[in-house]
Amino acid sequence: MVLAGVGSPQDAVELVVRDHIERGHRTEARTAARDEALREVDARPRDQEG
Repeated sequence: MVLAGVGSPQDAVELVVRDHIERGHRTEARTAARDEALREVDARPRDQEG
């Protein structure tokens, strides 16, 4: 609690929960960008092999 700068255990728990939620959103944003890039690669027409 001292490192986080909070005085009560309730505030410390709230900070931990908020951090966990923010990390989840950042992870979703990173994976969504990667998935979108993969979709773009799959959507391109392929050259005929032969």
